[in-house]
Amino acid sequence: MRFGTLIISPLRVALVAVLCAIPALGARADEPWDTKLEETVKKLQQRFKGRIAVFVADHALGSRGGYDYETPSYLASGVKITFMVESFRQIQAGTLSLDDELVYDEQAIRDGAPKLNQRPLGSKLKLREVLEIMIKDSDNSASDMILGRIGIENVNSGMKKLGFDGFTTLTHLIDVRKGTLREVDIAADDLTPAEIRAFRWVNGWEAQASKLCEMIGRPAGTYKGNDLKAGFDRFYALGLNSAKLPTMAALLESLSEKTLISPEASEKMLALMTNTHTSRARILGKLPPGTPVAHKTGSQWERICDLGIIGLPDKHALVFTACLAGGNDRALAEATLADLARAAYDLAVAQHKGHPVSANR
Repeated sequence: MRFGTLIISPLRVALVAVLCAIPALGARADEPWDTKLEETVKKLQQRFKGRIAVFVADHALGSRGGYDYETPSYLASGVKITFMVESFRQIQAGTLSLDDELVYDEQAIRDGAPKLNQRPLGSKLKLREVLEIMIKDSDNSASDMILGRIGIENVNSGMKKLGFDGFTTLTHLIDVRKGTLREVDIAADDLTPAEIRAFRWVNGWEAQASKLCEMIGRPAGTYKGNDLKAGFDRFYALGLNSAKLPTMAALLESLSEKTLISPEASEKMLALMTNTHTSRARILGKLPPGTPVAHKTGSQWERICDLGIIGLPDKHALVFTACLAGGNDRALAEATLADLARAAYDLAVAQHKGHPVSANR
């Protein structure tokens, strides 16, 4: 699998020294993925105490496996991959066009919208631009604008039509925001998109709790920061916007083999996922400089994911999917995921050296 050249920016430093102490896998090519990755996860969990779920697939060698991957993982913005896939499914069917026009209006206002929050209301954009903003910048306004055109019900049914049955119910991102607040107080259902953005733009848990009380007309002090955190936990327990990692890996494997929707659609989706502008401290964090990666990150309170396709030195592709849950140290969680990605990469390289395969396979 070939990607465009990837330029990796300097990584953040000042992580604890133990992050450099994880030994690289000295793996034999015949050792199974599950065994070696379990060893790596156990080492990483000496410092990261939350859940680590990982699944990898090496199509060239027919190798696949991971750790704690049967229970669905919360994808956060990783769900945007499915929005992209459904868009191209409809384009292939002739019911949608990359030149279709979408409007950024009051109903599309979101927090977590680094690009579209800079645009004036009423701005008109082509679908091709909104797709790029959604994937490369993980823009939440772009995501829900696209869902307004393609239909969330079509995303859910479309994944099944394509043979990917491991997803739970997927939702609009505004429903995620309202959902976490609804678990605190049902009155949050009446907040407008602009009000939710204003709430989310307040810094600090206690300040947000005070803002929520003000916005929904509750006495000051009714809710505290811990109530907001508990709302996230109850929302996660609903099981929405999640998937089994083997399902995500199968989708990405089809993409890397250019059999997802069509070769042309696969190429366009790979291009969207290459050189993204979100975190470079996860899959990209500890890979050799210049390693090509097409991926999508996801981030929410005590949840991070990175789902992608790593180019190996022999030009084959390694599909790597990982989601971490728990812990409130984002930098530590990202470093843990980066170590896991490097371990999987090293194992794949060792396997390919032990079992050379044709670059045209």
